[in-house]
Amino acid sequence: MLIKLKQSIQWKFTCIFAVLVLFILLAILLANTFLLERFYASEKIKILENAYTELDEMIVNSEKDGREAFSLFPKNYDSLFPETDTEATRYIRTLSETYNVSVVILDTSTDISFSSSVDSQRQERKLAEYIFGNRSNSTGKIVESFDNYFVEHNEDRSGNDYLESWGYFSDNKTAFIMSMSIASVREATGFFNRFLLTVGMIAMAVGSVIICFASRAITSPIQQLARLSEKMSELDFSARYEGDSEDELGILGKSMNILSERLESSIASLKTANNELQLDIENKTEVDRRRQEFVANVSHELKTPIALIQGYAEGLQDGLAEDKESRDYYCGVIVDEASKMNRMVRELMNVSAIEQGKDIPDFSLFNLSRVVQEVVSNSDILIRQQNAKVELDIPENLDVWADEFKIEEVITNYLNNALHHLEEPWQISIYTGLPPQGGGRSTGHFPGFSSYVSAKRSPGQGASMPSEASSLIGKNGIIALHVMNTGKHIPEEELPKIWEKFYKSDKARTRSYGGSGLGLSIVKAIANAHHQSCGVRNTRTGVDFWFTLEYRLDGSARRP
Repeated sequence: MLIKLKQSIQWKFTCIFAVLVLFILLAILLANTFLLERFYASEKIKILENAYTELDEMIVNSEKDGREAFSLFPKNYDSLFPETDTEATRYIRTLSETYNVSVVILDTSTDISFSSSVDSQRQERKLAEYIFGNRSNSTGKIVESFDNYFVEHNEDRSGNDYLESWGYFSDNKTAFIMSMSIASVREATGFFNRFLLTVGMIAMAVGSVIICFASRAITSPIQQLARLSEKMSELDFSARYEGDSEDELGILGKSMNILSERLESSIASLKTANNELQLDIENKTEVDRRRQEFVANVSHELKTPIALIQGYAEGLQDGLAEDKESRDYYCGVIVDEASKMNRMVRELMNVSAIEQGKDIPDFSLFNLSRVVQEVVSNSDILIRQQNAKVELDIPENLDVWADEFKIEEVITNYLNNALHHLEEPWQISIYTGLPPQGGGRSTGHFPGFSSYVSAKRSPGQGASMPSEASSLIGKNGIIALHVMNTGKHIPEEELPKIWEKFYKSDKARTRSYGGSGLGLSIVKAIANAHHQSCGVRNTRTGVDFWFTLEYRLDGSARRP
């Protein structure tokens, strides 16, 4: 119980207060007992010393000016007549009025004297006795000794104490005696008050420092606990109480640390469980959405060919096509629609296999220019049907690391897409250049090459690329193959969506040439399988599709 009491805050405050008050009382008692009398006497002695210094300086200056020292103390001096005043007499009058100092000055060469004392004859007689060494009746005690004068502590017949300063000034012919009573009640009270104020201020300063440090040591843990509770109220459990005391605050701080750890652990568990639940809900919602979207898209794509096949088959069954020409037409429609369905199913299986990693790219080193020319040659009929002009700018010595057949499929999809959305002036440009900044599938501007294309192309024309474009190939082993056509821009908000399965930006045009909306999805899957990027952007005259590849130029290559 006693140990706990000593560790309590109340006990600490009580001890600090008691020790501080005791210190102040002892300090005052000791100061009054041992220091007050000395302090009072030393102050009086200082007054006499200062008086000697001031008068001596006046006498020295007077001699320097060629005047007699005693000219400072005129014989006709009368305090009622200001014209008889001198610097010295004014100062002596101040000493007398302020500090009750009586002054007698004697010129030993002429025996002329000056006195501000009421009992001037007695003071002059005493000065003469002191000068000639007749001190048989003196009871004075010398308290200060200097070269030319002394300061003594004397007592008169009535028992009153006084201080006397006597001797010669620096001219060694002007003697003096200055007397000051030290028994004045008013002066004693003033000196005591000054002394007490001095000691009190020192005690107050020391006590303030002690209280400041003591209160800081006690209130600091309280402030720390306040900040800790504030953070806990904001669900921030990272802060900890760091005190090591064993009092009430230390016990409270440790309890709050335990509470903070348990709350943090509980909330973290709840957040983890809530996050997992949220992810499960989002995944389930996304899976359901994609499943519904996939079923709707597949149903929509199969609905038209199935309906045509069913209608024409029923017509054949009902004998609507009796002549050979009609039967051939009916059968041709059925075969065409079945081919579309078959092609769509194969494309779906191709995308699924690539996305699931079942159709891994077979990397080899091949000439990109050759593959592009083969794709363009194989699409010659479609190009002539569209009256299109295809311009190529690919370095002939450019080899790339990739799956040749899949890259051929990418180029074919890009070219077919460009042909089906081609408009005046019916130009398609296939060229290599710098990859877009940051890679990815952004549709933003990439530096260097696009500005070069704009500078080389006249308004309304395609991008005819000069052979020196090969010097713009990236320095890090990655190039971008671009397929750009002239035509309508794709709305900016639809650019990220065109890579999704079955998405068609222009549904009417896509339906007219039988597109399934899977071509760009296949391109994206192939690019991902190669760990490369693909993207699209609107240009000044049309749309530019691109994808990146690792390349070899002038005999140097980097393996995947």
